[in-house]
Amino acid sequence: MSEVQDSGGEKKKGKKIRAKKHSTHIDMTPMVDLAFLLLTFFLFTTTLSKPKAMPLIMPDKNEVADPTKETKVDDEDAMTIILSKNNRVFYYFGIKEPKVEQASFDATKPNSLRKAIIEKKKECESRLKAGSTTNERHKVVILIKADKDAKYKNMIDVLDEMNINEVPVYAIVEITPKEIEMISGL
Repeated sequence: MSEVQDSGGEKKKGKKIRAKKHSTHIDMTPMVDLAFLLLTFFLFTTTLSKPKAMPLIMPDKNEVADPTKETKVDDEDAMTIILSKNNRVFYYFGIKEPKVEQASFDATKPNSLRKAIIEKKKECESRLKAGSTTNERHKVVILIKADKDAKYKNMIDVLDEMNINEVPVYAIVEITPKEIEMISGL
């Protein structure tokens, strides 16, 4: 552990007696052993976090689209989100006569994408509860479209919003030239 070494201070005639100087030597080997044992213990007993991934099923590009298998979306249930350059996001409700509005990814702002999704979900749920429709599938359907200049991070943010708001049906689809024209003026 530790030991004290004596320097052997002798008495000499005619000189002052000085205190003996002792030097200490600490053996660090047991402490290093203990540190490695603790490190090994904590490494083996901790659980490593697994990366979390959201399951996303994309259609095969080689597969020919069958018009009979296409999902029909009602105009009153549809919401379209368009991602554009410079981290801009737009949305509109319906399919036939869209009124495009710009949104923000920041949930604290009044024009946030999250608030628009919640508003559309409530509208679809109230229509279902009011009995205006007897079809159980009348829930919000969100179409996510990104132009060629959109950032990947924005797509991930929109998919996170789908997960946070528990949107049951959403699809990533190609953006149309008409939609590119609609957002270019905004």
